[in-house]
Amino acid sequence: SAPPAPPPLPRARAADTMIVYKCMFSTDEMISDSYGIRPVMDGEDEVPGMFEVESRNIAKGGDNVDIGCGNAFGGGEEEDGPADSGVETVNNIVDGFQLNEMNMSKADLKEYLKGYFQRVRAAMKAAGKPVEEIKAMMGNASIIAKFLITKANDLQFYLGANFDVEGAMAFAIYKEGATTPTFMYIECGLIAEKQ
Repeated sequence: SAPPAPPPLPRARAADTMIVYKCMFSTDEMISDSYGIRPVMDGEDEVPGMFEVESRNIAKGGDNVDIGCGNAFGGGEEEDGPADSGVETVNNIVDGFQLNEMNMSKADLKEYLKGYFQRVRAAMKAAGKPVEEIKAMMGNASIIAKFLITKANDLQFYLGANFDVEGAMAFAIYKEGATTPTFMYIECGLIAEKQ
């Protein structure tokens, strides 16, 4: 039988509160609930202990602000004119949380996950978490590892702002037909903080 699931991270928030998920080791901010967190699905099955958010590309910099009305309010360049040279297109998750892409092979991913789950288990034990909660996390760890390793060739790997190669990681994948990646996270190594 499957081990009991650990308590979920808080996802609902009051209108004036935001929950930021930070790496328990580096304290890097990895994501917040304002991006529409939902469970990771593997076909019809939920991957226990993981959540995901959709990302999008945004314009950063420059002086012109596109409010979606084209050139209807005058001023500015023609719609087909050259783009503002000070504008850069960035991914909202990568830019907003200063994530840093890292190359990993399938073997590197296996090694990372083994070490990461061992570190999380040790941190949970040191924090006095109940044995049942630690066992549940380790039960989910094997499911998470299998899921990520089978998708390794399609993933992009992102570290937090401090480049902690042993800390939490964001796993990006382009789902069928998507032009921007979905970012997936392992819950057990994140700390939820109200802001």
